[in-house]
Amino acid sequence: MAAKSINYEILLGEDTELAYAEIDKIKDSGNADSIKPLLEVVVHGKNRGVVESILALLSNLKHPAAIDQFLALYLSSDYETVRADLLSVVWNSSFVDKSKVHFGSLVQIAINSDYLTSLEALTLIENMDGPFDEADLLEGISLCKTHLVSNPKDDKLVLVKELLAILERFDSQNTDVSLDEF
Repeated sequence: MAAKSINYEILLGEDTELAYAEIDKIKDSGNADSIKPLLEVVVHGKNRGVVESILALLSNLKHPAAIDQFLALYLSSDYETVRADLLSVVWNSSFVDKSKVHFGSLVQIAINSDYLTSLEALTLIENMDGPFDEADLLEGISLCKTHLVSNPKDDKLVLVKELLAILERFDSQNTDVSLDEF
């Protein structure tokens, strides 16, 4: 189903049964073009049950083009208000090759977002496999240290400290891998 075939009025409307039926249609015949419109419904949807169903649908993507489309969009500032939900989709999905998730962006999100979004980003980061780009690691370590000094009363201080420890561990592992190559 092309994105233009998605019935927004139904997905954003008050008739939950119709909305679930529309989601089932998308499940059966949706494609990569369906991703952006579905994300728009996640942002603007008033019915949390419908939004949760869409998030579950996104967590079970199987088509490579749809997965790539989701990964290209989920970090966009257009979806900042639902970023914690979208990070949760990435975490809960079996489809996502975590190496395709942009590490540097996740670090910045973990440092600069609200507590819940930071927690979701931190969960993804700590479960990623390296090796990681050295520049991303060093920048992340620097950002963490700067944030800790500049924001000593931040409500997510514990998360940023944990992120710093993880990044330092990753940096150490990268160094160990580099030494093993000699």
